[in-house]
Amino acid sequence: MDRCVKLVLTLASGLLLGGPGLNAQDVEGSVATADVLALALEIEAEIESLRWHMGRPPEARPLIQVENVSIRENFNQALNLWRRVNQLGTELVGGGEVPPAIASPRGSEYAPEHVYEVLAGVADRLQEIRAGSAIVASTSIDAEPEEAPAYGSGTPTDVFKSVIQSTRQVNRMLERPPQPGDVYQRVQQAVFYASEILATVGEPRAFPPLPAHQPGMRPGHVYNRLIEVAQRLSIAFDALGLHMLKPPPIGNVIDESIVPGDVLDIATLLLTEIEYLHSRTTDARVPILAEHPGRRWPSDVYRLAGVLDEQTLAIMNRARRDATAFVGSPRP
Repeated sequence: MDRCVKLVLTLASGLLLGGPGLNAQDVEGSVATADVLALALEIEAEIESLRWHMGRPPEARPLIQVENVSIRENFNQALNLWRRVNQLGTELVGGGEVPPAIASPRGSEYAPEHVYEVLAGVADRLQEIRAGSAIVASTSIDAEPEEAPAYGSGTPTDVFKSVIQSTRQVNRMLERPPQPGDVYQRVQQAVFYASEILATVGEPRAFPPLPAHQPGMRPGHVYNRLIEVAQRLSIAFDALGLHMLKPPPIGNVIDESIVPGDVLDIATLLLTEIEYLHSRTTDARVPILAEHPGRRWPSDVYRLAGVLDEQTLAIMNRARRDATAFVGSPRP
């Protein structure tokens, strides 16, 4: 039997029948990206089963459009999915869990098994939710199931799309879905990291002032602004010889289907990419931690994202002029 199929069947027995399932020790050093995708798709199916039992609406939007995703980016998005699933578990059955006991690898040492271990933690938490909710296994989830998204042959980009799709669906199942204040905190942390990077390379405006407040902004406006930031950061990474995925395109009109959870996913991506650049910037100081600001509106996040926009523009321009100002050895 194909190893990928065996991994799916092992996970299915753990999720649906309450068995031990998979753990990191089972797969250490033996995982391919196709195996990670198989696990990600099985998690999608389990989340869909929970969604159906909860009577929540399905996530029916197309897959996110990204290209050239790395294993490092999959690792960070898998952690993001774990946080949402853990929140769902806390809301439904209690018992907030600690993240999977997996140390973040050094920048050049990410491997498929690191992503797999995090997703195995997601699967374990889903098993706890099912058991605590007294949801029995169902061989027929829905009389008219949603058409499954079409994935590729098992690349890191396929894994990323599946993980994001699962995260979007969980957002629709939460009693307290992500709020603009959550996005604000992530963007503020990215601003703090970017300011330390710029200060280290001698840029005079490491912490630009807040731009003018623009009322009436909606999540789609914030999403587009953060995509613009990601596109600039991607250009900077290219100039520095570093890898970053190709961000989604920006639509000509504001997508009113965008919700704060979607914006949080992009903000999380940006934060992890800027953290990575910080780790590769010689002598950059550790930034302060951003505290949760409480209630914020999309216009507040849009305004703060303007600071990050200016910072990434400065990073991009400096990287094009002098790549050696940034890049050193990745920190542990």
